[in-house]
Amino acid sequence: MLVPTTLKSAVEIAGKVSKGNTKMPGSTFALDAFACNVGSRLAELKGSTCFKCYARRIQKLRPSVNMGWSNNQTKTVAMLDIDPSLWEAALVFQIKRMKYTEHRWLDSGDVPNVQFLASVCEVARQTPNVQHWLPTREVKTLLAFIKQYGADHIPDNLNKSRPARYTISTLYHTAIAAQRVVRAMRVVIAARVGQVTLTTYLTPSTRST
Repeated sequence: MLVPTTLKSAVEIAGKVSKGNTKMPGSTFALDAFACNVGSRLAELKGSTCFKCYARRIQKLRPSVNMGWSNNQTKTVAMLDIDPSLWEAALVFQIKRMKYTEHRWLDSGDVPNVQFLASVCEVARQTPNVQHWLPTREVKTLLAFIKQYGADHIPDNLNKSRPARYTISTLYHTAIAAQRVVRAMRVVIAARVGQVTLTTYLTPSTRST
């Protein structure tokens, strides 16, 4: 596997990891806010948390930011389809180079597909001294990830340090049980006042007593 050895090559492969700020210490990796699946629908729902999306406002106001996050989106989706391990190596290189102890995924944008979650888990495993935080509204994609890989695939340093609604960590324990009965599940995702409500229906034979 080709491993990036310079910052330039790593950014060219996977997009750019950025520095955080006083409100968000550590490193960050953003995607295009206009490419969100659930978020794009919530952005049209008055009163939702995505209705006045700060990331979309920034992209509209700052062309350079818009270009950077759009490039991250394009490179990420393309490389995860071609060679996920190379994308992972490029992110690991950049995160280690910054030497922070915290990394925030998706301060803009959201999980594009199952492979993205799998690769984030791998990046976290290869950077064990960094606490990773990934908030997401893409519950359907998360459950598809759990079905394919299992809840135990999530490393301990991913979403264990910060509380966040509908993140990998908040669904972790549910996912452990859900992976055993996933074929008996029907998942309903509804948008209610800006929150994605996750409802699972289990058959009587699988419902715990």
